[in-house]
Amino acid sequence: MDIEILLVPGCPNETLAAERLRCALDTSGLSSIGFTTRVVTGQAEAERIGFTGSPTILIDGRDPFAEPGHTPGLSCRMYRTADGLAGAPDAGQLHEALRAAAVTTAGLTLTAVEKFVFRDTKFPSPAATHILGTAERPHTGDGT
Repeated sequence: MDIEILLVPGCPNETLAAERLRCALDTSGLSSIGFTTRVVTGQAEAERIGFTGSPTILIDGRDPFAEPGHTPGLSCRMYRTADGLAGAPDAGQLHEALRAAAVTTAGLTLTAVEKFVFRDTKFPSPAATHILGTAERPHTGDGT
């Protein structure tokens, strides 16, 4: 699983997004999976990659929180969470995005995966670990 946080320079929600993502990975049993951060510096780049605001979290190159009709650009991004608007997705949203990515990575249907994956914080189960494998890049807090 390849995870990246896209940011504008000086994004005020960089730390919040990174902390929530790291916590979601850890509590999902995916602590061995890391993520990188990348700064988007120009409008042309934002348009080329479909960047609709900072922070944007990509999982395997896909924005699981994309909303139709948002124009690419260098701006702050707000997320609709259970507690209202926030500068990053909440834990439940991140858990769901990770689960959906695991399903895609494994090439299985959601029904098949739900039999052994993701009941609260028991993700991945031993069976899921066998199918999904493990990642190699723990986030070190320095953007690597």
